[in-house]
Amino acid sequence: MRVLLLEDDYFIASGLAAELEALGATIVGPFRKTEDAVDGIESATAAILDAKIADETSFLLADCLTNQQKPFLFYTGVPNVVPQRFGAVKTFGKTTPVRVLFETLRRQENHRLEVQPDAQVVDIVPLLRHRARALMGDTLGADRLVEATLVLALRSKGNHGGSLDKWLVKLLESIYHNRGRDFML
Repeated sequence: MRVLLLEDDYFIASGLAAELEALGATIVGPFRKTEDAVDGIESATAAILDAKIADETSFLLADCLTNQQKPFLFYTGVPNVVPQRFGAVKTFGKTTPVRVLFETLRRQENHRLEVQPDAQVVDIVPLLRHRARALMGDTLGADRLVEATLVLALRSKGNHGGSLDKWLVKLLESIYHNRGRDFML
């Protein structure tokens, strides 16, 4: 999981980053300003946002994450500042153990990537993009890898013989192992 960190307190940000890395996360940032964090959204798969950053808030960034359907949570000393539109987003106080934050993001990510038994290809694309980004580490390359996977899947006329999502992920991984560098810029 690639976690974007937005936290203006250096010591809190450093501690969060170290503990998240120990749990297996890759850190995007940490960022001290919302405007700087915007550039990190594309490479992140999840985010931890301090709601109040100096004289501003992180809500525009939260809106971007919501629009991109990326899991995030608020980690803040002022929970009452979070607007109602984020009522479904988990908000944690600064004393919350980092493991709890990490597991919350992992559950959100897993829930977002669940595939129903009767799923269509369009329902599986987020799962494919997530797996491709984990393999490639490059958003554009990952999207090209997903595209190549879907093209090959269409050419095989859907002969997957079972679970569509597992077949597509296996196909994606096979293409990556055979031609992964071809998709990088």
